[in-house]
Amino acid sequence: MKTFLLLVLSLLLAFSLAAATQNKNANKSTSANKAVNRKPIFRASADQVKQAQLQLQAAGLYNGPTDGMMDPDTRAGLARFQQQNGLRATQTLDQQTLARLNANQATTGFGSSAPSSNQAPPTSAGGNTTGQPINR
Repeated sequence: MKTFLLLVLSLLLAFSLAAATQNKNANKSTSANKAVNRKPIFRASADQVKQAQLQLQAAGLYNGPTDGMMDPDTRAGLARFQQQNGLRATQTLDQQTLARLNANQATTGFGSSAPSSNQAPPTSAGGNTTGQPINR
């Protein structure tokens, strides 16, 4: 009887150790997969938020202060911009939105529409409008 009890306890111990080892290995592979699949989180700086606020103001999508703070008005302006540009409406300044804002700034030329000071003044009708001297 003592031998039978010893055999049962030995088998129980062996099975519990095997189960614990298997569970430990399963946890390692799960946590390793999570670490591999994670991408770094992008967080816009205060300067990037301020630039976005300026660009959203120029586009008429934001009327709040340009303070670099992600307030509800900034989020609403970003959501309108994202919707108008076919982006996922995250209401955050993510990498895709930042890239599109920068692309729009380059193509639409946000800023002053006043002529630069290095342009020649217009001449009278029929005159030279190129700013080059006339050779006669």
